[in-house]
Amino acid sequence: MNMKVSEVIKALQGYDLDEEIMVQWYAKEHSEYMEDDETPVNVWNRAVKLFEDDPCDAESFGFVDCLDKARDEIENGRA
Repeated sequence: MNMKVSEVIKALQGYDLDEEIMVQWYAKEHSEYMEDDETPVNVWNRAVKLFEDDPCDAESFGFVDCLDKARDEIENGRA
């Protein structure tokens, strides 16, 4: 599932500030750190869409696969 930061903040407001929760998220900066290169906005936006259509589980790097697929689609004119 992808969410805007404002939606995450709104969702978290219902929790006690001292409550323990588990959270996993990916931001564009994460992809740039992992790939040691800047991710173009159009590639990131396409990867978010691919991720939303087929989200990864907590033990995979599905978002990296989505970035690779998005980059390939855009570079080869399929997106």
